[in-house]
Formats: sequence, C-alpha cells, structure tokens
Amino acid sequence: MKKRESTAPAALRARAEDRLKAKASRSQAAGPHSAEEMQRLVHELQVHQIELELQNDELQETRAELEVAAKVHSDLYDFAPVGYLTLDSDGVIQKVNLKLYPTLRVLFMSEYTDDAIGHHGVLDPGTHFIAKPFNAADLTRMVREVLDEVPTDQPSHGSSLRNREIR
Repeated sequence: MKKRESTAPAALRARAEDRLKAKASRSQAAGPHSAEEMQRLVHELQVHQIELELQNDELQETRAELEVAAKVHSDLYDFAPVGYLTLDSDGVIQKVNLKLYPTLRVLFMSEYTDDAIGHHGVLDPGTHFIAKPFNAADLTRMVREVLDEVPTDQPSHGSSLRNREIR
C-alpha cells in the first residue's frame, strides 16, 4: 500500500515546489517558451484566479444562508410551544429549550463542599446542590426537595442554561 504523504502546509508547499521544478526542467529541455505560450499560461492563471474568487463568493453566500438557518432553527427550538431536550449518545442532557427549562428539575453534585461552591459564585441562587460524600438518605431527601419545589420564576430568553452542559 502506498504511504500517504503529509498534508501540513509546509509539506504541501515543498511538494508543490518540487513538482514545479520538475515541470520547469522538462519544459526547458523542450526549448524556451514562446511569447504566445507565456500569454496562454498567464491567461490560464487569471481564469483560475477568477474561478477561485467565484467559488469563494459562493462559499460566503452559503455560509450566510447557513447562519440564518441556524438562527431560525435555534428560535424554533427555544421558543417552541412544547418542551424539547437534546441528549448525547450517553443520555446526558446537552440542551434544553425555554419551554422545558422551568419544569426541569436539576440537582448538581460535586466533590467540592457546599461552602466552596456557594462562596465562589459558581451556582446561581436557588440552584440545588449536594456535595460528596453523601449517603442514600441525604440523596433521597435532596431529590424529594427538588421534585417538590414549585417553580417561581421563568427564565429570561438569555438564560445561561441554554448553552451549559447539564449532568
């Protein structure tokens, strides 16, 4: 099987220069280029440059269209009349829309103490948290507390939960 050559920019440039030298040595062996041949080559390069510019314009237009589509998708997802959530392949919630957010119950846990987390402003006020180690009774009590809580406020549309990973 043929060994795949490096695609690093410096390696690609070195390979291109080597090929150009090889082509130049072959064409020099055939004799000097005529003025017509040089004009044809310049024309080909100019046409190729314009083709690349046109391709770049198309890519920019496509990018703008995709950005608009992503915004529309985000708005449809976040402001839908029903609750949506997005899970990763492990079943971890990655994203929650604004309809589901007020009803979603989350209990955060960490190996840091409750004091360390609270004093460093890591959690928003009213966020449920249990520090490790905890026993089954503590976990049961906290889960019951979270499930029994009645949501009192609705999130703002700029809620930080939208882009935060939830575990």
